[in-house]
Amino acid sequence: MSTREYSGESIKIENLTTCFKALMGIIGPDEVLFAEEFLSDETYRGLNQITNRLDKIQHLSKNIIFKFRTKNKKDISITIFRRYKLILLIISDAEKQLEEKLTDLIQNLLELKEPTELDRRSDASEPNIYKLLWNIFDDVQKIKDEISLINQKALDDKNKLLGFVSFRFDDHSKSLAFELKEFLDKVNVNLISGIGYEPRPVSEKVLQRLSSPLDLFIIIGS
Repeated sequence: MSTREYSGESIKIENLTTCFKALMGIIGPDEVLFAEEFLSDETYRGLNQITNRLDKIQHLSKNIIFKFRTKNKKDISITIFRRYKLILLIISDAEKQLEEKLTDLIQNLLELKEPTELDRRSDASEPNIYKLLWNIFDDVQKIKDEISLINQKALDDKNKLLGFVSFRFDDHSKSLAFELKEFLDKVNVNLISGIGYEPRPVSEKVLQRLSSPLDLFIIIGS
């Protein structure tokens, strides 16, 4: 027995009768039965009854179950049914070579496509539920790690000393100030200055920053 999964949106149900006739041509059975439910009392027999019923099916709301009795009295079962957004094709009791041929025929005539990740996730089978739970767990762990990093950074910033550096806005003084800032940052000191564009006078900007609770005040005089 083999089971294959396809996207539920891909099936061309209008090709179902053509597909059935093609299966009849390959298997050449002595007898064929069709039902839309397992253990159903409403069973269709023979080519005419079955094709008449298949012509009326407009969408896959129930199961499609064929049972073929071969000339050597062997039963081959083909079942197509929807499980959430997946379509499952199950072929039972066919030899491997015949099984592959039947699978290819059904897949091509009904234009069945590989399921998408969304199709698979919609399937509430046990492995998918466990996979989904682990994915949620992993996502929660990532969020916790990111929050932890943010909290640690906030704590580090809170514990840092605050210093102000005063310097001339020429290239040499700027270079010294930036080197000093990099060094002090490594020893847990946050260094601010009057540099950086703001739509207000430099003197006003510097006075506002000097009003902060400073731990250090540094002047670069050359």
